[in-house]
Amino acid sequence: MKAIRLKKLALLAAVAGAMFVPLLHATPVQAATAYVKATGNDAAACLDELNACLTLDKAITVSTQSGKIIITGHGDFQGLTSPITGGLTIIAPDGGVSISQNTLSQPVFTINAASDTVVFKSIAITGGSAGTIGIQVDNGNKVYIENCTLKGFSNGAAQAMFLQPNPGAGVQSQLYISNTEVSNANTGLILIAPRSGQVKAYFTHVEVHNTNGYGIKADGTNGQGLDVAIADSAIFSMTGSAIHGITPPTASPGTPVVRMSIERTTILNSGGGAVVGNGGGSRMLVNKSSVMSHALGIYALNGGTVVLNDSLVSGNSVGVSLNGLGSTSPVQSFANNAIKYNGFAQCGDDVCNGASPGTLFTFSLR
Repeated sequence: MKAIRLKKLALLAAVAGAMFVPLLHATPVQAATAYVKATGNDAAACLDELNACLTLDKAITVSTQSGKIIITGHGDFQGLTSPITGGLTIIAPDGGVSISQNTLSQPVFTINAASDTVVFKSIAITGGSAGTIGIQVDNGNKVYIENCTLKGFSNGAAQAMFLQPNPGAGVQSQLYISNTEVSNANTGLILIAPRSGQVKAYFTHVEVHNTNGYGIKADGTNGQGLDVAIADSAIFSMTGSAIHGITPPTASPGTPVVRMSIERTTILNSGGGAVVGNGGGSRMLVNKSSVMSHALGIYALNGGTVVLNDSLVSGNSVGVSLNGLGSTSPVQSFANNAIKYNGFAQCGDDVCNGASPGTLFTFSLR
């Protein structure tokens, strides 16, 4: 009897072992950390600093698109050939690292990672001799850009960032840009234009400056929802509008599509409007901010709405402008604003009545 029991136990153990083997094979491959340096070698394993890769293209194959790429030391590197499709972090702990696109006429980085988080830390992204865009987001759950610079995009209709996520109906993409400088591009610096779903974008301690077009533009003309928060930042020196929210025009304010909050931010010296609410689905809130030295300071048209609170509007050719174009474009200004020493038209030197079509809700304006 004892022998029979032992045989049964052995049989059960064999069955359990056979069931366990597929589970072992199903264990996912762990994401790796790949190292890159200017004196690296793509024939190396890339798994530590002594055996670092030379290129980001090699490093991303080692990190399996879902790990981390650490760039050690200083140096200039070529951007990725193919899109980022997983939860990748690229970091240069010591700074002094420039990544550009010198051989391919495409973005330095393209992100197409529907359900993942992509992070850039402490790197300088430049257009180089061929790059058209610094960072293009075709899809992404969350994208973080921290302690970076994006500069010098002059090839064709170049932009520093083109954020066009396509998460799908009812799905949200989130973009976080902090402690970052964005400057020098041909047609605009940051364009946020989702193709589907919702986008939430957060800018904190960001400098956006020097472009031949707009600074930050939230484009909701296809009806997709956009919430953009800008805080503790500086937006300056544009040939076009500094901050622009645009939706389809309507005869009167409609359901919000683009909502932009600008808090504790300096907006200085643009050839267009400092803050433009364009279209009936645009809602712009300017709070505790300074608007100075623009052709147009606060500007509402085509049914757009701008709310101005606890802010300074001064030294502009036009302080607050309304261009109704047959519609109602309200600017709501509260009593705690200082609207003074502007050159001409609505609210220039506190003259705010009846200058042109549109509606100015003054709320004890001063």
